[in-house]
Amino acid sequence: MKHHFNFVTSIPPARQREIGNWTRITLLLLSGLLITVIISISKQLLQLRELQEEYNHVKNKAAGFTKTSEQHAQLKKEIAHYKKKLEKIAQIQASSTTPASYIKTITAALPSGTTLQSFMCTAKTIDLSLLCPDAAAATTIIEKLAQYPQFEHLKLSTLQPSTLSNKPGYLVTIQGGIKG
Repeated sequence: MKHHFNFVTSIPPARQREIGNWTRITLLLLSGLLITVIISISKQLLQLRELQEEYNHVKNKAAGFTKTSEQHAQLKKEIAHYKKKLEKIAQIQASSTTPASYIKTITAALPSGTTLQSFMCTAKTIDLSLLCPDAAAATTIIEKLAQYPQFEHLKLSTLQPSTLSNKPGYLVTIQGGIKG
């Protein structure tokens, strides 16, 4: 039975139910699809935010590492610089051309009873003032020092009696050259 209403043929009730069911199912499926897309996008946005936070954290750490790395490199340069200086100092100390090595050599050559009063050293000359018990000790010192290769042209400049009342003997001045 067809009903006509304003020249429009109405749809039978069974067909109306089918269209209603189809509309509900379509809306339900579209809603489900929309919810699934929203959940998926939400998860991806959450992951993006977490990755950005992690990236910022790593970036901050890297900046600290860069600063530490630069400090480490600077310290390495300073250590290398100071090692070179220490090597130079060790070479000078090991060398027989330092004033300290000259003093060691001179004091080793002094006979007993002789004291070193003054020592002056330049790049090419050496001047010694000694207090010797006798004149023979002065010549012995010159002979011993002449045996060392770093000294040359040693001579007795002055030999005079000591003016110190508590130290009898001779005040001796020896001059010479330094090889090197």
